[in-house]
Amino acid sequence: MMELQKEYEDIVENLDHESFDSLMEGLEKLLDIIEGNSSKENVGDEFIEKVTKKATEVRNEAALLLKKQREGIIGMADLFGISLSELGITLEDPPDVE
Repeated sequence: MMELQKEYEDIVENLDHESFDSLMEGLEKLLDIIEGNSSKENVGDEFIEKVTKKATEVRNEAALLLKKQREGIIGMADLFGISLSELGITLEDPPDVE
């Protein structure tokens, strides 16, 4: 259990909150912890709930970052007169962030 706690702390500590790739990599690692240990008796439900909650937070943070990046791209395209269709972007709303 101590190894899992250390692994969890390392993942959370190494997240780069400005990088979508870092957030997604961290999310994958958190999900691996959940999937690989949720049925083990030596891993408490509280720990799995903690990791699940953090995974949800990271997912939402990544979605928000992606939405902000999208808005920035749309703003720059508008500023420079670039058609959104040239960039493969539509103005349909992206999925809501929880």
